[in-house]
This record gives sequence, C-alpha cells and structure tokens, in this order.
Amino acid sequence: MSACLRTVVTGCSGALGDAVCQALLRRGDRVVGLDRTPSGREGMSFLPFDLGDADSVTGAVRQANEQLGGIDALVHAAGVMWTSNFLDTTEADLRGHLDVNLIGAFRVVRDVARCMVDAEASGHGRGGRIVLVTSLHGRIGVPQRSAYAASKGALEALGRVAAAELAQHRIRVNMLAPGAVDGGMQPNPGSRAHWIDATPIHRVATTQEVGRAAALLTSDDASFITGQTIAIDGGVTNLRPFGLPSGV
Repeated sequence: MSACLRTVVTGCSGALGDAVCQALLRRGDRVVGLDRTPSGREGMSFLPFDLGDADSVTGAVRQANEQLGGIDALVHAAGVMWTSNFLDTTEADLRGHLDVNLIGAFRVVRDVARCMVDAEASGHGRGGRIVLVTSLHGRIGVPQRSAYAASKGALEALGRVAAAELAQHRIRVNMLAPGAVDGGMQPNPGSRAHWIDATPIHRVATTQEVGRAAALLTSDDASFITGQTIAIDGGVTNLRPFGLPSGV
C-alpha cells in the first residue's frame, strides 16, 4: 500500500465521505476534509466550502494545499440528489444538480490538479491520485433520477477526459460508482428492499466498502489504473434490473 499521503476529501461530513476519511486515516494519511458543515471525525483537519461557489472552492483548495504542504490525493464525495418524475422535472432541477454535481466537481478537480501539476513541475510531486464518486444512476436508467443521473453520467465522462489529459503529469483519475449504500442517498424508505431484490449479492453496500475502495484507488496498488469506473453495486449493472419500481 501507499506511504502516508496528503489527502483532501470533499463531502467529509456525509456518510460516504466520513467512511472514506476513516479508511484513509487508518492508512496513515494526513487528511483535510471539505464540506459545508464540520465533520466530527477526529485526527483530521476541516475546512468549510460550498461547491456552488467558485471562490469558496478555490479558497478551500488553496488552504488545504498550504496546510498539507501539497496534495497527493483527492477523493471527491460531495454531491446532492433530489427525486422527481421525468415529466415533472424542471430545468431548475436539472441546473441545480449540474451546478453542484458536475460544475462544482469540475472546480474541485481542476484546482486540485493545478496544485499537483505545479508540484510536479517544481520537482516536489509524488504523482497525483484523484477519485470521483459518481453513481450507478449515471450508468443505468432508474426511475425518478433523471437530473441526478444526468449530472453523475456527465461527471464520469469528465473524469475519463481528465484521466487522459492528466496522465502526462503522473496524475491518475478514476471513478467509483456505488449502487445502494446503507446510510447513503435513499430518499424513499422502501428503496433498500427494492435494491436488495435487484442485487445478485442480495444486499446493499456498506459505507466502509466504499471507503476501502477509495483507499485502494488512491494507493500504489492501483498505480496502473486510470480512467476507469469501478462499480460498487453487488453486480446490479451485470443484471440490468429492468423494471425497478418507481422511486427506488
């Protein structure tokens, strides 16, 4: 596994982001978490930021870079999700998702990558590792997720292009696409049972499983993996769950 890395985790106060922080702290990373509300996780620093505000993102990344003395890894787990029927979805719903899940993510990745490129150019780079938390919803059609799915599908495409362009700077970019996760985004209380029925492994993921996958992709064990999307879905994308009930 990798030596201690200087790592930034966005969405650190959410269930997935916190699990990522736990996995990285166990590895020995120095972690700075970014979110709108403070994280209660001990052993790491916290900086407030708002994905929807370009100046907030740039300022938080700059402060994180200064605190850590450089950034070796980024795990971007921040995002939003609302649900609505396709015919009832408004342009405002779509823009709201894109502003945060796509444009906000772009800001974070671009600003962190610039720090990594500058470190590489100065001879102090250690090779960058970026992981974007996308979603199964960006890969298959799930009812009532049109705006969310569009934003996450676009984020996955953005990550592939970033991987192609940043490889010359020794920066790897990969995506994690969770399906249903205990403690994750499941607005409908009945959705857990639907996902269990649709999953070949017949359960949902734990946040810890997502955290360990993020730790793997930022480690030296994944040194030849870039531009890939790793689905953490128990086989749902192989099953192709046509006919998932509305609102899952």
